[in-house]
Amino acid sequence: MSGLSDERRRLAEALHGLRVEAGLSTTQLAHRLGWSQSKVSKTERGVTLAPPADVEAWAIATGASAEVRAQLGALADRSAVEFIERRRVLAPGRRRVQQEIQRLEEVASVVRVFQSNIVVGLAQTRSYIEAMFRIGRRTPPEDLDNAIASRLARQATLTDPSKRFELVMGEAALRHRLVRPPDMRTQLERLVASSPAAVI
Repeated sequence: MSGLSDERRRLAEALHGLRVEAGLSTTQLAHRLGWSQSKVSKTERGVTLAPPADVEAWAIATGASAEVRAQLGALADRSAVEFIERRRVLAPGRRRVQQEIQRLEEVASVVRVFQSNIVVGLAQTRSYIEAMFRIGRRTPPEDLDNAIASRLARQATLTDPSKRFELVMGEAALRHRLVRPPDMRTQLERLVASSPAAVI
């Protein structure tokens, strides 16, 4: 589940826990729900994002309390919103989106960014950017290269002494295994090198 968002990972783990606590195999739960075993397996691994209706059905089938069902329903709603937002950011036209953000950053005197579980864009290395843009979809190489180049181009603004940058990340951003260990090491070294001036 290392490539999943926090909300999606929590939802998948919660659903898996309900099944195990109920003493059901994936095949038995699939039978109760009228699903395929593959769907049950992919849902509890986070491969398939469960919509709220499926989460409710899963909770009922595993005997979850009304309180737990309500909590999972809220988590499913947040996961869906997060998924839609991520798809919006990664949709066609990503190069244009990056260029629009760059224009805003160029005219701003203070740039503040917060990310809870990923490295902020202005501090990402090329390999990290590529991994971000590959999430959730297949992209033609030329489109991917353009999107990566556009995000890297935004980093030129970091050298502007007239601007102040406050780039804040949660600890999860440092632990999120989005790239291979050698690439993550390079990314962390980039953060260390940048931290006195830009990254918190």
